[in-house]
Amino acid sequence: MSGTYIYTTVRFHGDSSHFTNATDGNKLRPPHLPIAIPWVGNALSFLSTKPHKFWTEVFSWYPRSAGTFRMTLGGYQTAVIFNAPAVEYILKDRKLGRDELNVQVTSNGLGLTRAESEMVYEHHTLPQPGEVPAHVEQDKTNVEYLLKTDRVNEMTAEFIDSLSQQVSAMFQEGCNEVNLFQWLRAVMFQASTKALMGQKILEVIPNLEELFFQFDQDMMSLFFGLPNFMVSKQVANRNRSVEALVGWHEAVASINKEVVDPEAQAWEPLYGSRINRARQIFYRKKNLPVRARAALDLGMLFGISSNAIPAAGWMLMHILDSMRPEKKAKDELTFYEHIMSEVRQSQNADGSLNIPILTNQPILLSTLHEVLRIYVDTLVSRKVERDMTLPLSHSSAADSKQEIEKYSPRSLFLKAGSMIMVPSWPSHTNPETWQSPSQPPPDEFYAYRFLTTSPSSEKPVFSTSPYAGMYFPFGGGKTICPGRVFAKQEILGSVAIMLLTFNFEVLGYVDEKGKNTTKFPGLRDTLPGSAVMVASGDLRVKVTRR
Repeated sequence: MSGTYIYTTVRFHGDSSHFTNATDGNKLRPPHLPIAIPWVGNALSFLSTKPHKFWTEVFSWYPRSAGTFRMTLGGYQTAVIFNAPAVEYILKDRKLGRDELNVQVTSNGLGLTRAESEMVYEHHTLPQPGEVPAHVEQDKTNVEYLLKTDRVNEMTAEFIDSLSQQVSAMFQEGCNEVNLFQWLRAVMFQASTKALMGQKILEVIPNLEELFFQFDQDMMSLFFGLPNFMVSKQVANRNRSVEALVGWHEAVASINKEVVDPEAQAWEPLYGSRINRARQIFYRKKNLPVRARAALDLGMLFGISSNAIPAAGWMLMHILDSMRPEKKAKDELTFYEHIMSEVRQSQNADGSLNIPILTNQPILLSTLHEVLRIYVDTLVSRKVERDMTLPLSHSSAADSKQEIEKYSPRSLFLKAGSMIMVPSWPSHTNPETWQSPSQPPPDEFYAYRFLTTSPSSEKPVFSTSPYAGMYFPFGGGKTICPGRVFAKQEILGSVAIMLLTFNFEVLGYVDEKGKNTTKFPGLRDTLPGSAVMVASGDLRVKVTRR
């Protein structure tokens, strides 16, 4: 073991020196981090449950400016890339796929058999004659029901209506004290589940919120394929969720064995939205057993609720925390007052929300994207199907492999079969990109970070364009999150409804066990790649109706 570490350390320093100082900068290979145990490689340190611990330790001795390194995870060599031009190139390349990773997610994470997972993604299989390939059909479904403006607006309207009905009945008398995120989570989960999956699922599974958020906490342990003895409790928790969803499918089948055509009404109580009904029809065409369909439904819930709800929670916590007396600047509008101004501007004459106006308010958008910048931990993964050359510096002339080699002074070479990992945290917090004399450091939350000033009106303008290749909370390429438009509307709509319906007074902070603390909530322990990370504590607030 010590011999392996000494050898790989010497090799690393040699490769690193060559990578940094090579005069011929074309077709460089990333240096490989030292390892102590063959096959295991860097997995033990990488799979730390302390948020960002692996990256901070690596960057304490390896220059972030290098932009890349290789590591070994369970026998697989992976090129880790956080160089802006290279990342931008990867995210734009729609030929780079992640089919094997999709199979791994559904098999390890959701509990499908490998055969069922390959059936869903047609991995190592071919469609039958005359049959539309699975990925084409799924892409078409996502475009039709998750990306078209009118279809997204239908789901948002259902969500807003459900959320509004819930909050209209709350706190009718006096004031109430609640833990903010815990309270928000319950009402948002109810509304988003109803909008997406229908009313019947909530009737059949009254404890769905509890089951789901336990699975949400366990998901990454399952995804990484840890040995069964290490995740037996997590597997049991997942199976309880799946069996509950099987019960929902059986209850629906007892009422109506056919799925309502997604081109009929926008929403119906048994299976909910158009997108969910289209999914159910696709799974039946694939002859998936009911348990596999239920597991995939759990994945659908995970995709929407595990990210939108904590993002809305972080937004509200930061907005309300700015009301504390010690946070207010004399003779200046507070962050809370800026947000309230934009939210009120987004109301129609009858008091309802105008979603197009709301989702274009610059300070609200900057706040949301600052939440995604600082609290998102994604691992964009791709498999290299052909030899590939990536630019390590920007060149307007370099668009193809040959042009990169000709015009880019330094480039990265990856062999066919290589795995690529593009982690968000090194890019989202890189001081070279985000450090500014007029702003707090990049490891601190700053709601106005994505604002510029319009030369013509001198009004604030929201923009992410300066951060190409360094900011990608939704991933990129052909696997970019298809639900991102609905998620944005859901998050901003939830924040607006809460602020317009209630007055809040921040009483203090509590830790994950509910005990009083002096610290704003930090991050809950989790494995890397968990997308929007969950708070380890909460804000204790006093709530009254406006």
